[in-house]
Amino acid sequence: MSVAELRGCTALVTGGTSGIGLATAQLLTHAGAHVIVSDEDPDRGKLAATRLGSGTRFLPARLADLGDVDFLARQTPIDILIAAAVIADLHLLQGVYFLVAAVAQPMIRRGGGAIINVLPGAPEFSAALRSLTRTWAAEFGPHGIRVNSVAPGPPGTDNVLGRTAEPSEIAAAIAFLASPRASCITGTTLSVDGGAAIGRTRQRVARTDRSRWTDPRSGDS
Repeated sequence: MSVAELRGCTALVTGGTSGIGLATAQLLTHAGAHVIVSDEDPDRGKLAATRLGSGTRFLPARLADLGDVDFLARQTPIDILIAAAVIADLHLLQGVYFLVAAVAQPMIRRGGGAIINVLPGAPEFSAALRSLTRTWAAEFGPHGIRVNSVAPGPPGTDNVLGRTAEPSEIAAAIAFLASPRASCITGTTLSVDGGAAIGRTRQRVARTDRSRWTDPRSGDS
């Protein structure tokens, strides 16, 4: 992202002290945004804030605690919400739901914003958050709020590119969706998986009985 592209914007990054969240916070900071990172580990949060530099603020919070969720939403008007915390159980998914609801209302009053959800690896929670992304996009779109999600691929090399995406590569997709360059993109899920889905399709095709695809003009049966 270009320097100052997000100047004047405030971004909240949950799970922003490590991995994808930290890489995203770094990109948003570079683009001029005032970044708030949250995590339930205070020590890790302080280290992340030091690494990110001035203009970054750390807030300890647990998404499973609705009191903490309300605390995050009330700190300052949020222009960009990045829900990057790992979702490993239903309580954490509910935390994302209530955080989006709390952050969206001030966004509506200010005329817009951007929300990006990072889909978890667990298929049941990923499907739920993907569906919520579309629902929120339809609900908040008329108010100028764009809602999208990013789907990181599973670790390993079982994909077309033969490697796992780096956190910085996933963060680049998130930062793009948060930026004005994605001003007409909402309700979508951007996969950053090295072509994992294509790889699975290719494997299924390889197992298919090739006789079904024989050219009838060849005379073969």
